[in-house]
Amino acid sequence: MTFSIGDIKNVQNIIFSFNVDEKKGELIIELNNQVIYQKEPETPNVAINLPADLLSSGQNNLLIKVSSVGFAFWKTNQYRLSNLKLIADVVDISKQKSQSSFIISSTEYNNLESATLRFYVDCENKIDLGNLNVEINNHQIYSQTPICGDIVSLPLATNILTTGENSITFSTEFKRPTTAHYDIDNILIKLKLKSTSPSTYYFDLNSTQLTAIKNGTKNLMMEMLFTDSVTSKKADIYVNGLKTGLDTRAYNFSKNINSYAKEGNNALKIIPLSTFEIVDLIVRIT
Repeated sequence: MTFSIGDIKNVQNIIFSFNVDEKKGELIIELNNQVIYQKEPETPNVAINLPADLLSSGQNNLLIKVSSVGFAFWKTNQYRLSNLKLIADVVDISKQKSQSSFIISSTEYNNLESATLRFYVDCENKIDLGNLNVEINNHQIYSQTPICGDIVSLPLATNILTTGENSITFSTEFKRPTTAHYDIDNILIKLKLKSTSPSTYYFDLNSTQLTAIKNGTKNLMMEMLFTDSVTSKKADIYVNGLKTGLDTRAYNFSKNINSYAKEGNNALKIIPLSTFEIVDLIVRIT
């Protein structure tokens, strides 16, 4: 009788059970060529714990035989067994790991000064839990048993982060089959960026253009194009010292600035309140 075990580390308490319907002589059972049972069963229901040190990942063999009749060659030793079963406690490793991702824009990455990971952790049946392991982009940043019901704050080395998609993985190992688990909530990646100077742009309007804008026959439009339509873009914008603003997640942004226009040189200053990248900035008369 052969049976397979995927990973022996995830299997415990393997029991071989059967019913004895007829018996004569000693019943001998070998596990991987080692005798683990040799006697005449005292009850019709038999359950044998298979020694863990004789088991291995992959294929295992159970051999069932009866003792020899010795010199009494005219006799026969025989058994009739039924309801043969192998029962084990198997750890469900699919629930031992969780992975998610977060995005860092090229502008954030290029201006990154420091980074911190924070999360809240709670747990159940802590005695059965192993270390909580945390990895970012396959770099281990944490491996210990946390305090249940606490917030964990971890400084991150900026060189393990990358522009674009980054992965974060939480994993643990159970000491035995159990309902124990970690609850991870409120995961936050906090980026501290280098301070950036406001950007100022200039454009000219002649008297004819300004007249058309002021009487409403033409419009003066400020248009911006960004690198993505996901991240929040916030900024204070000053046109000739008059304040307006930017607050969008869209891929592009446009605003009528007729009321801010003046003849001659016009100044447009952008003071970022979040990190974003402007691909194109145009002030046009339409």
